[in-house]
Amino acid sequence: MDIIPRSLGDLLGFEISTEAIQEIWGVGESRIPVIIQNIGIKLGGHVFDSRVAWALIEEVPPLLGRMDVFDEFEVIFKQNEKKVVFRR
Repeated sequence: MDIIPRSLGDLLGFEISTEAIQEIWGVGESRIPVIIQNIGIKLGGHVFDSRVAWALIEEVPPLLGRMDVFDEFEVIFKQNEKKVVFRR
């Protein structure tokens, strides 16, 4: 699942609903309060729906996760070129 920090969700117009708050665990067992949102994402020329965990804290980097995204693309990691290729 993708994850975005609080400020990015605010910019996208997300609203906090206290009954929708869940917790996920990050590296080191730290808990992060999130609200799961369904949004449209555009990669290249392809638009698709994806679930995004909107962190209610700022201390998380925007992260493109495997859930939903990897179902839409063949993902090729070219480590020696420091490149990730998304192919439909």
